[in-house]
Amino acid sequence: MPPQTTTDIIRKLGESVSALFAQVEHGKEGLSRVEAAQEKTTDAVQELRTQLAVIRERVDELKKVIEESGRRKFSLGQGVLCAVLGAVIALAGQIAVMYLKALLEAKP
Repeated sequence: MPPQTTTDIIRKLGESVSALFAQVEHGKEGLSRVEAAQEKTTDAVQELRTQLAVIRERVDELKKVIEESGRRKFSLGQGVLCAVLGAVIALAGQIAVMYLKALLEAKP
């Protein structure tokens, strides 16, 4: 193989430099795609965080509604129980009055 001339070496270096520039451009394009994907991912994560905050707020509201309905049921149960006990006491009072009246009428 004959020794390479300076012109051949410079031509090969020029080809190598061109190939390297092409690889750098390809790398820049890849980097741009990665940056765009990262931005989309960041936006998606932010949207998910927003949705999660809304869901948490709704869950808290549901918990409050459940607690409130439990208290209302208890209050309604208390009212019904008081009404029934009041009726039973009134009935017992009427029976006692009627019994005493019957005893007094039986003794002349």
